[in-house]
Amino acid sequence: AGRTFYFGSTDETVAGVSGDLFQVASVTDGLVAHLRFDETTGTTAVNEVSTSNGTLNNMTNADWVTGKFGNALDFDGSNDYVELPKDVGELETLTVSVWLKPTDLRWGVIASKVPAGNSGGKGWMSRFTSASELRFRLGGQSGSNNEVNSDVSQFTTGNWFHYAASFDKITRIGKVYKNGGVVKTQNMGNRSPAG
Repeated sequence: AGRTFYFGSTDETVAGVSGDLFQVASVTDGLVAHLRFDETTGTTAVNEVSTSNGTLNNMTNADWVTGKFGNALDFDGSNDYVELPKDVGELETLTVSVWLKPTDLRWGVIASKVPAGNSGGKGWMSRFTSASELRFRLGGQSGSNNEVNSDVSQFTTGNWFHYAASFDKITRIGKVYKNGGVVKTQNMGNRSPAG
């Protein structure tokens, strides 16, 4: 149920399909949020895998723009954000994945679930810096944090790139990716994204 079956063939000229049956897992297996930002008006960003939709804050209909694939949101870098319910992001193992097109080089938060104050090392944040670094942090707003920091000059303004960050609770490894390739890997110690 919920799975599609495919046949594989190495002969691209064959009109019929033959070969061994293999199963491909749905891309939504394990997802808690998938926001395409394909809406063109309103203050709701629909979550395609649950009822935990996002709410736009400090944004207007003018912020719905053309994106890399379909539509997107234009964040002003000051106070625009999409807020998701608390249940989204409270995971011990997680991956965050987005398409970005920065318009200037400054510090910017991509996505986060960071409790206020000293959270005892819990919470997470994906961000980029004015030096074009890509970062992924575990920990709260203050107190102990552990962060994967890429080298500088990872992206340029005005160009789309794919950013992803991940943390595995078993290996304690955090990773930052750009356009599908690992940019930096680091042991995150006893920090946890769940808070």
